[in-house]
Amino acid sequence: MHTIRAVIFDFDGTFAPQTNRLHFLSFRTAFRKFGYDMQESDLVDLFGVPQDQIIRTLLPTADDKTVKRISDFKMREYMKLISKESIPHENVRTIEALKKRGFKVAISSGSYLGPVKRMVPMHLIDDIVTAEDIHRPKPDPEILLKTAKDMRIRPDQCAYVGDSWRDKGAADAAEMLFIGVLADLTSKGLLASNPEMLVGSIPELLKLFVKAPQEVAI
Repeated sequence: MHTIRAVIFDFDGTFAPQTNRLHFLSFRTAFRKFGYDMQESDLVDLFGVPQDQIIRTLLPTADDKTVKRISDFKMREYMKLISKESIPHENVRTIEALKKRGFKVAISSGSYLGPVKRMVPMHLIDDIVTAEDIHRPKPDPEILLKTAKDMRIRPDQCAYVGDSWRDKGAADAAEMLFIGVLADLTSKGLLASNPEMLVGSIPELLKLFVKAPQEVAI
């Protein structure tokens, strides 16, 4: 049994469901710009890892200068893509409702702060932790433990909503309730991790979280 006082969201593929594909498109453009190639399958298992680490993983022989040039180009391409995007209205309405019901709401994302702030309605968010704030990416629990500490809420009183096996691993290690959301590119890995709770969309959370503090049995 968990007594939930805060709901923490992963960003890419979860709160912003379209961004996983936008990350792939901008990575592929950047790789091709510098004479490399990549497939969607190369990236799927790395969602949630900071982009410099993704580049180093996929291009282990690349030197620091090359990694930085690819990373900078990729970020410019990604920012162009998300400039035309917005968070789905139903997701924004969900966090508005959660706030009214007494829950704290946060974002914990392996992405960088700039793109996240570009899309997130910051006035509705109690805390946001991104790649710049941590040393170890998910599934390490560092990012979630920092978020809980920032909000002054015990980790076991937080629910983490994410779309990947890395999200589940981080939540389990932090002893948080994990709720999986099915997303386009990461659903196979998520399902393989056997999440105890699963929803098809963010608004479904409102059936679960009625009033803070909320008792949730798994």
